[in-house]
Amino acid sequence: MIKKIAFTLLLLSAEYLFAKPVFSPVKLYQGNDFMTKEEFAKVSSEINQIKQTIRLKSNQNKIFLFVLISSTVPVDYLKNILIDVGVLQDKNISIETKQFTRGLSSQTFNYFNKLKEAAENLPEKQKNMIVKNFKFKLNPDLFDELNVTKVPALILAECNSTPILNEDCNLKYMIRGDASLPYFFEKIKDYKQQK
Repeated sequence: MIKKIAFTLLLLSAEYLFAKPVFSPVKLYQGNDFMTKEEFAKVSSEINQIKQTIRLKSNQNKIFLFVLISSTVPVDYLKNILIDVGVLQDKNISIETKQFTRGLSSQTFNYFNKLKEAAENLPEKQKNMIVKNFKFKLNPDLFDELNVTKVPALILAECNSTPILNEDCNLKYMIRGDASLPYFFEKIKDYKQQK
């Protein structure tokens, strides 16, 4: 299903916030809609380029994908993001993920139960990818710092090996909306080519 959604790709730094609006039809995640081999090749290539830049700066830094969510985000969206990160990890692409929410409610716990149920209906390998990559944290400050009022949002960050605070990371790129991982990396590549 194709649906038009307005996305904003942001380049974040300690000194300024640069915004570039992107308006594009986007394929939304539905059901078990995982990365294709072609999408994997593009995403892994972009991650490897980013890793090369990071290695020049520090051997201790890692690439993180932060997923900002709430209980209103479809469970399939988070499930597919976690599995796509697992596919990258299986191919020796060094990327980690953390999921953040502004706060907790009874709907949050229902949401996690739905994610658990969805994972149980998947093949063992994909189920293990979800379990391995589900690292949930509360961080209302991150939402405030980035002025995130609608979720989901994806953030690509360069962090020290064990980030605890927002200050432990250099937030590089962000996309808001129901964007797939391949689409996010496609927009990063497009943005870098325009610079």
